[in-house]
Amino acid sequence: MNQIKFLHLSMKPNWFKMVKDGDRLEDYRPYNEYWIKRIHRNFERVVCSMGFGKNKSKFTLSFEGLEIRSESIHPEWGEPETTHFVIKLGKRA
Repeated sequence: MNQIKFLHLSMKPNWFKMVKDGDRLEDYRPYNEYWIKRIHRNFERVVCSMGFGKNKSKFTLSFEGLEIRSESIHPEWGEPETTHFVIKLGKRA
């Protein structure tokens, strides 16, 4: 029997709400050793949680893919261009 593979993402409250409401369809993580080791797997679901802890709010979405991009995520804030993972988020699972 194949087990479903979950990618767990902890989010700040504002990003959590945007994803939960369907206003944000992607999540960004830095392209570094920490995420390279964890993200290059065949995930089927993404578990989004608000922060850390035992009683955190969470929900599950389908995993729609992964990209690597070099760009400024928030150019309006003056952020420089960086390389990062773009996690494509799907519908509620």
